[in-house]
Parts: sequence; C-alpha cells; structure tokens
Amino acid sequence: MPRWVEAFTLKEPLKIRGIAIKAGKSRNLNVYVEEELKAAAETLKGKPVYIEHVSAGKAVGRVLNAWWDEAEKAILYEAEIYDEEVAEKIRAGLISHVSIAADYEVVEPVDGRIPRGLSFRELSLVAVPGIPETSLEVVENLLEKLNLQAQERETMESSGEKKAETGENPELKEVREEVKRLREQQEKLAENLSRLPEVLKPEEVKGKGVVEASNRASELLERLKAGSLREQWLTPIRVAEHELAAHLRQYVNVTDLLTGKAGDTVNIPYVKDFDMDILTSVGESLTEKTGILGTLQTTLREAGAYIQISYADLEKFDAELLARAEEVFSKAALRAEDRVILDTIMASGEVPELDKSGEAEAFKAEWVAEALSLLQSNGKQVSPGEAILVLSPAMYEALLKEVAGSQSLAYISPEAVREGRFTEFMGVRIVVAHYLPEHDTANHKKSAFLMKAGEAVTLAPKRELQVETERDTVNRKVKLTGTHTFGVVLVDPKAVVEIKTPATG
Repeated sequence: MPRWVEAFTLKEPLKIRGIAIKAGKSRNLNVYVEEELKAAAETLKGKPVYIEHVSAGKAVGRVLNAWWDEAEKAILYEAEIYDEEVAEKIRAGLISHVSIAADYEVVEPVDGRIPRGLSFRELSLVAVPGIPETSLEVVENLLEKLNLQAQERETMESSGEKKAETGENPELKEVREEVKRLREQQEKLAENLSRLPEVLKPEEVKGKGVVEASNRASELLERLKAGSLREQWLTPIRVAEHELAAHLRQYVNVTDLLTGKAGDTVNIPYVKDFDMDILTSVGESLTEKTGILGTLQTTLREAGAYIQISYADLEKFDAELLARAEEVFSKAALRAEDRVILDTIMASGEVPELDKSGEAEAFKAEWVAEALSLLQSNGKQVSPGEAILVLSPAMYEALLKEVAGSQSLAYISPEAVREGRFTEFMGVRIVVAHYLPEHDTANHKKSAFLMKAGEAVTLAPKRELQVETERDTVNRKVKLTGTHTFGVVLVDPKAVVEIKTPATG
C-alpha cells in the first residue's frame, strides 16, 4: 500500500485535541451509531487535516492519534497543525470545531441515513460542524490548565484547606497522570518530527527517479521542471461520497489479494450466501450445499492514457494543478473499472434477465420493483440500502421525469422534485454510469443492472493508479501517462438482474 508523506516548514507545530465525531444524528441527517464509530476510529490515524474539506494539496496538518472514548460516546483525536496562519486562528479562538470526511460501504435508510463500514479520509477545521459537539483545544493550553489545577490542589493540601485523607487524592492523581501522559506524548512527537527530513528523502533507484505513493506534488513538479528524464509514482484512486456517478468499486467486493504480487492472473476465493434446509424431523440427515466455497480465476486488465504538456506550459504549472491532473486520471481509472465490471456481468449467461426492450419508455419506475422481486426469487434477500441500480443518462432522465410527474412517486422520493435529482428509490441506491453494455448491438439498445452490493462482483487491483512522466526533448514536451491494472470476476450471477431496456443513450 502507498505511504503518504507531506513536507512542512513550520518549526513548532501546534498540537490540538478534541472530539472528532460523536454518536448521534448530524445536521445532514447522517446517523452515526456507536459500533460503526468504534470500528472506524483507527482509520482516522495519520489522515490529513484540511480547512473546510478543501484538499488538492492544501493540507494544514495531520492526525496523530484517534481512539473511541466510551464515556463520551465519541471518537477523540490528537493532531498537529503545521500552517502558522491557521495555528494563529486556532489560538485566537476563531476556529473551534472540526468535521470528518469518510467513505462507507452501504447506507441503511432510517429516520435519516446510517452509514455502514466507515473509513475516515480526513479531518477538517470548520466554522459550522455537521455535529455541534465536535471540539478543538490547544494541547499547550490544556497542559497549562492541568498543571495549574495540580498546583492549586497541592497548595490546598499543604495549607490544610483540604481535609486530610488516607493515600493520595484520586482526582489529583488522575490530573498528574494526565499531565505526565501529555508530556510523554510531546517528547515522542518532537522525536518523530526530528525524523521528518529522513522520511522525506527520496529513495534512490537506478535508472529512474521513483517517488512511490507520494503526494509531494510540489517536489515532483520542481524535479520535472529541473529536467528529470523520468519520474514514476503511485497515487490512490479516490472515490468521492454522495456522487451520482457510478464508481462501482464502492458497491463490489474489493480485495488486495493481488496488490504487489507478480503475474497476470489471480485466483479469487469466494463464499456465497445460502439458505438452511428445514428438516422433517430432528436429527434427519442434511443435504450438502455445493458451490458455496471456491475460487475463480481472472486475467488482469490494464487501462491507461497519456497527455502531453509543452515545456512552456509546464513552467506555468503549480502543485495544485498537478494534483488536479492526478484527480482526473483517478476518475478515468474508476470509469475503466466500471466498464470492465459491467462487461463482465454482461458476458455471463447466468445472470437473470428482465426484458423490457419492447417498451416505449427508456425506463420505468415499476421495473425497479420487478427487478427486486426477481432478485429475491433467486434467493437474494435485499434490505434497504443493500442494492444499487446502474442506469444510463437517458434511463435516469426518464425515471426522474416519471417520479417528478407523479404525485405518489414524488411523495416517496421528494428530492426528485425539490432538487431535480435523486439517489435512492424504493431503498435502492441509484447511480449513473458513463457506459452501459448493449444487449442489442444492431439497434444499440442498452441494459441497466440491479445488483446486491458486495456479493455479485469482486475487484482485485494490482496497485494504485500509476503515474509516469517522460521528457520528449526533440518536441520539447513532457508526456504524462496514467495506468491502472486490475482483475474483475463475477462471483455470484444470481446477485444481479439485467434489465434489457429500449434506451440507446
């Protein structure tokens, strides 16, 4: 996996701590439950700190530690701020709240939404938090306060103002232990900070400069401008939350089985869902369930593209623009995954079909109910939030018009009228794909797909997105190439329904 390293120039980082997120309901109607927050607490460690969730190379700090606090029913954090201007605003009390950004596996609709399978991406300093109870406190101030409390208690004891007790006062002991712990943490942080120059030193590899899994866009840009013949690095493929665009890796099983391994094929193990038999009498012999456990082999696929930048334009580049180029390559890699996943499903002859190719409309709301029924008739019980519907832009437009034009359907999905868009219908998450395969190539009719998230398909990335640059000294240009290698396998065809539609777009 890639290792992210950020370089900062501030000599004395500002240390802060507080509540990152608390169990309960946020302003945007997300319901964060205790068990999900407990499981996700560790994923906040080491993540960058931004201002108002603005990234693209704008990190101002890093989360050093994060843990679940049972008494607070919250995730607490400790972080360092490396940006002097931001640090001054915190000291002045102008910034006093934080907010988290996270990925999730599925959303469970309730009175709001419960994100399941949380994994935190970053912590942001914000003016208006989604959860009001989040907090931010300067560690130096906290140390001074704790020291003062300890001194006051010692003075009270020595002067006789406090009644003598056998043994040490429990409250005073707790304060002393907290002060000691924070001092030890300060020393450890100072030691880690002193090692930064060694960590930031690029690895030397003969034949080409390799900066593996780094977000040091500024350093890379300077090396390109200085005339390095070749650079190569890895960058994570990021999936944004709440986007209408498909990004199917959010809804399939992603395995790192192949990451860093040699070879062009991979055997992917699987476990399918099954039902128990109801026996006629207790002790009766059981019938074996076959095809539940096994492995499926898939051949790796590679997707890639390149662009060229003239020397003159390269001089106008800044670190943010290079980060933006990485982001564009990342989204292209996601679309490549989507295409291969959908083609793999289409190529199977075992996927159940719902043929609506003779209808006049590109897509109808009632087809969602029929597809859910077909999915369940094949033994796939689907709870709200567990299924996704992959549509083309034309299908989405037809469904949106039908929902917005029907009073009863608009009541079910009010956002279709209120916002002119909708992402859920009948408990099914709706996503729009840039590409859908054709079931009728002569007339270019496309198929939509309804699938149970996490069961139908497994995605096995070989590595993160690989970005390479090479100078063309003859034509005075720099070639920027992005490649993504991955494997896809259809594990359970019965967890998908193909909806053959008359839509051509």
